[in-house]
Amino acid sequence: MIIYKISFILFLSLSPLYAKLVFKPGSDVGYIVPDDAPDNEYENEIEKKYLQESEIKNEVKRAFWDTLFDNISDLEKGENPRATPPFSNIPENLRDEKHGVAMGISDQRCDDAKTNLEVDWDGSPRNHTCYTPKKRLNVRLDLQPLETCDDIPPNYTPKHFCMNYSILYNTSIPTAGSHRPLWPVFGEYRFVPPQRWLHSIEHGSVVMLYHPCAEPLLVHRLKTLVKECVYKHIITPSNMVTIRSGLIKRRKIKIWVVGMCSQPLVLVAWGCKIEMAVVDEERVVDFIRARALKGPEGTLSKQGTFSQELIEKSVPPSGSSINDANLCPNFV
Repeated sequence: MIIYKISFILFLSLSPLYAKLVFKPGSDVGYIVPDDAPDNEYENEIEKKYLQESEIKNEVKRAFWDTLFDNISDLEKGENPRATPPFSNIPENLRDEKHGVAMGISDQRCDDAKTNLEVDWDGSPRNHTCYTPKKRLNVRLDLQPLETCDDIPPNYTPKHFCMNYSILYNTSIPTAGSHRPLWPVFGEYRFVPPQRWLHSIEHGSVVMLYHPCAEPLLVHRLKTLVKECVYKHIITPSNMVTIRSGLIKRRKIKIWVVGMCSQPLVLVAWGCKIEMAVVDEERVVDFIRARALKGPEGTLSKQGTFSQELIEKSVPPSGSSINDANLCPNFV
């Protein structure tokens, strides 16, 4: 009997196997007969291959996270660290120990609510336009309102930055943060950027945000509720409201993650927000009564200066005043 010893490799390179090709005497028909493999040789090869592939995947993951960590700290700060130092060239009459820049003083060298506005918004209609008016966002009746609050230190004081400084935020819907010295006139806008309305929130305002493609009837209903509940309000569309973003922790480092959601109606107050798929009147009233006027300067009713794209100034609800002495006065 002639024996030829051959080796072959299985597809996917799982493990080499060894066998004999055996021919009967006088026959050219052979039979493959496997060698007796050492105990656990096959299993050991499989395990070794798996561990090698796992290590490669882990190396790729580590490289990804390491690259992300190098840049994430800038987002966490909430401001652009590569901008001009914000308080180095502030005129003496605009300096403020508490905020860095004094609020409410219109000055072209810093903020006059007219100059360098493109720093916060380039005027693009994408922020307030629905480009698919015949295909609005789906109304998700199965989604309950989602109220979340950020852990803001009791002694936190937002800083004011002039218009030569870019302000960035580490979430799509900030509930507190640095902002411009001049805040918006209370009312409804075609669009107003967060760098303005965050100052309003510090003064106790409620901000209503809605996606441009949200169902118009729902938007109208929520606008009506807000106007009937609180004088100090800002209403503006925002294409950021259907972006679910937040911070997760990995290795004690916060990471900004982004996803999509279907709750295009949002109310924001100091430290908190409520996101809705439909208008829940009871939840809206409860949120406004519980969260309005809670900012560090929540009782300040002084009118703002910024009015770009203002559609309608707010008026006190019937039964209340510019001090919002009675929130949602006509609701149970």
